[in-house]
Amino acid sequence: MQGKNINELRQMYPEVDRAYWFAIRAHRGQKRKDGITPYIQHPIEVAEIVSSMSTVPSVIVAALLHDVVEDTYVKLNDIARMFGVYVADLVSDESENKRREKPASDTWRLRKEEAIEKIAGAGKEAKVISLADKLSNLRSIWADYQTIGDEVFDRFNIREKKDHGWYYRSMRDQYIGLKGTDAWKEYSDLIEKIFGPDRVSAVPTESKEA
Repeated sequence: MQGKNINELRQMYPEVDRAYWFAIRAHRGQKRKDGITPYIQHPIEVAEIVSSMSTVPSVIVAALLHDVVEDTYVKLNDIARMFGVYVADLVSDESENKRREKPASDTWRLRKEEAIEKIAGAGKEAKVISLADKLSNLRSIWADYQTIGDEVFDRFNIREKKDHGWYYRSMRDQYIGLKGTDAWKEYSDLIEKIFGPDRVSAVPTESKEA
């Protein structure tokens, strides 16, 4: 199924249009890891990818809102009140406990393990959004990787390439039910382009030191 662009989705579904403007306000002023790209481009891309796998408006709405609880002032109760409990539950499935009282690099491995465990037990709709989210991230990494190579990982809290490879491969294992989609195929292709063939070990640094 071919995904639709955000303007088509907004015209088709009034709730998507409301979520679009809500996400724009919530992410106002935020940038992507490159420090240049407006953050809102990411949830928009995620919603467009999701629309290639689901035509359910509430799932597309949750895709647009998937980072507002994790990265802005918005609370899950706000989402439930404005967009319904189902959307809030989907957003919750995509949200990490950031543990902002600690350095992000200290909690990175724990947060990613929790994310893998959470999505493993989630429903298909949550996995669709998660796949779209991670595919959008890989597209961004790949675009810069072609120019600056492994230096792209210097932008992250954890700079070891193999750690990121472990995470993206582990998440892909949870999306196996979506293997027939174009999104899954593109995701797998980008993993190989960025991190190498699957036969290459991707053991995270922390597990080696344990």
